[in-house]
Amino acid sequence: KTIYLVPVSPLALAFLSGLFATLAVRWGKIRNSIIAILIGLLIGTVSYGVYRVAEYAGALVEIAQINAVKDISGLIAQVQGGQRQLDLFLEREVGQGGFLGFTEFLAQEGMTITRTGSSSSTGGITLVDESLYIYWAIEAIVILLIAAGMARSSARKPFCEDGNRWLKDSDFQMVGAINNADVDPFK
Repeated sequence: KTIYLVPVSPLALAFLSGLFATLAVRWGKIRNSIIAILIGLLIGTVSYGVYRVAEYAGALVEIAQINAVKDISGLIAQVQGGQRQLDLFLEREVGQGGFLGFTEFLAQEGMTITRTGSSSSTGGITLVDESLYIYWAIEAIVILLIAAGMARSSARKPFCEDGNRWLKDSDFQMVGAINNADVDPFK
């Protein structure tokens, strides 16, 4: 089972999504904040979707027990067989198969949040059904906002049209400086 640290895991995904959004804005030389925000939202949505689908794919791989497979065709056959098994189970338990059935099953099973170092049997908060969907929605919103914010921040940095490049701090030089000891506030 995957180790999931609340709130570390969603924040790590948020900052990773923000990093990719920032890179897309900088490489694309996008200076429009609205476009940058849309890029951040798109990358955040794709990242969170991939995370959720990877959880489903992980369940398929567990069912397929692919460790004994020696060639790719055998692997594909076992994963497809595992998917049929999982779909039958999900249809029996929640009424539908596939990714949506898997998500519904996870929501029904719930998720228990405990402190580090304690087991789920010692207490904690258990999120089930609607409360888990709300938690997932909050997770997605945080990821989207951080990715969009990082992309927007990148787009607002100074850009040199003539040089066709983003400016660095070293590009800004002071023309002159005043030593604080030379300034008399009472004159």
